[in-house]
Amino acid sequence: MPVFDALAGSSGSSFEMWTERTPSHPVVHLRGAFNMRNAEPACRQICAAAAMVTPPRIVMDFSEMTEMDCSGLGAVMVIWERLRDVGGLIVLACLPPFFRDLFARLGPDWHLALCDNLAQATALVRRPLPDT
Repeated sequence: MPVFDALAGSSGSSFEMWTERTPSHPVVHLRGAFNMRNAEPACRQICAAAAMVTPPRIVMDFSEMTEMDCSGLGAVMVIWERLRDVGGLIVLACLPPFFRDLFARLGPDWHLALCDNLAQATALVRRPLPDT
């Protein structure tokens, strides 16, 4: 897997993030605790990765995420807003059940794309985006 950036957790934090580039979109893999110690730099890196394709789009893989606090949740919302504002798309894949339910309950105003696995997420992110 080609990796072009990585973010490791600070001392006392168990977090890793790496970005895989595919021909059509980047996939950001999160491992460990997505929280106040790493949410801000992760948000910057994820937005930068999404901007590498036009229109900006990204898949976030949560399959190895062990916890997420309100800072991690906020970072996902910031990424979604930034991509939405420029006609982009974020797809959340492999969310643990609690977080999937939480994101699903945000309502139709958020239009978050949630997928059970990376294959579904890849198929969704490759679709042409509707005109807004």
